[in-house]
Amino acid sequence: MKTGKITAKLRDAVPVCFMVEGKEVKRYKNIDLPDMLKEVEMLDFHFNVPEDGKITFEISYAQGVLPEVFPEPSREQK
Repeated sequence: MKTGKITAKLRDAVPVCFMVEGKEVKRYKNIDLPDMLKEVEMLDFHFNVPEDGKITFEISYAQGVLPEVFPEPSREQK
């Protein structure tokens, strides 16, 4: 499944964490997710809800799928 298909259902301010082998490699607010990353195929996803209540949405990717240099956050949607 492509990243954009699942993130389209999130509220604007939810942090989206890009994970590879269980480690966070990049984080964006959902509203700032660059279009090119919405096309990347993901492996899995889940919500992380720690005791402090700061929910994050973690998406897992295979090694080498994500770009080495991440694009700037998108500010198209206001």
